[in-house]
Amino acid sequence: NGINILSPNVNISNKTFTVGEDDKTVMFGLLAIKNLGHDFIDTIINERRLNGKFTSFYSFCKRVHGKGFNRRAVEGLIKSGALDSLEKTRKMMLYSIDSVLSAAENERKLQERKAKVEEYRRNSALGKHFRNCTFETAMIVPSNKAVYQMCQNYCTHADKMYNAGVGAYLYGVPGVGKTHLTACMGNALADKLYTVLFTSFVEIESKLKEGFGNNSAQSAVLRRAETVDFLFLDDIGTENIKAGTGWLQTIA
Repeated sequence: NGINILSPNVNISNKTFTVGEDDKTVMFGLLAIKNLGHDFIDTIINERRLNGKFTSFYSFCKRVHGKGFNRRAVEGLIKSGALDSLEKTRKMMLYSIDSVLSAAENERKLQERKAKVEEYRRNSALGKHFRNCTFETAMIVPSNKAVYQMCQNYCTHADKMYNAGVGAYLYGVPGVGKTHLTACMGNALADKLYTVLFTSFVEIESKLKEGFGNNSAQSAVLRRAETVDFLFLDDIGTENIKAGTGWLQTIA
C-alpha cells in the first residue's frame, strides 16, 4: 500500500515531481537531477512533445543539442537513470559519451550549414527551376566541356578569386546554356557560404523606376547589389535594345 517512487525518465518526466493517476506512484522530475538547468529541461520536454519520444542515446543528444547542453548535464542524466530506456547500460553511455557528443555536435553544425546554404540559394533571386543546378548534374558535352571546367575551377578557387577581385564573363548566342552554367556557379558559391545575387541591368532599371522619388527604396536596390559577395548580371547588352531603358539614360 506504499507509494512507488519512479526514477526520472527523459521520455516521461516533467520538470517537477509528478503523481500517477492511481495516486500510488511518484515520478521524479528532471529538475531534481544535478547539473540540469531550467533551459535544458525545457528543451527536453518541448522536443519530446513536438517530435515524439527519444529512441537512442545518440538521437537524444542530437535532438536536444542547444542551450544548457553540455557534458556535465548529460552525465547527470545518465547517472540518475533518466536515460536508462535508451541504452542497455549506463556504463556503455558513460564510456561513449565523448564520441556521441562530438558526433551530435558535428551533426548540428552540418544541419546549420545546410540551412544556411538553402537560405543563401533562396536569397540569390535565381528561379526555382535553376536552384538545384550543379556542376555534378550538368549535361556536359564536347562543345561545352572546356567552359564548364573553367567555371568549376573558378568556384573551386573562389576564395582566391574573391580576394583578387577577379570576375568571369560568359558570352555566346542565345540557347547555348549560359544561364544554366551561371546557375551552377551561383549554387556552388552558395555552397561555400558566399552570398550571391542574380539580376540584370534591365531588372535593376525596372526596380529603380518603381522606386523613383523614394531615395530609400532606390538605395535598397543598389545596396543589395553592392553588398553580396558575387553578383551575376544576366543578358548584358540587352538593356540597349529593350524598351524603357531610355528612362535610365534620361535621368543619368
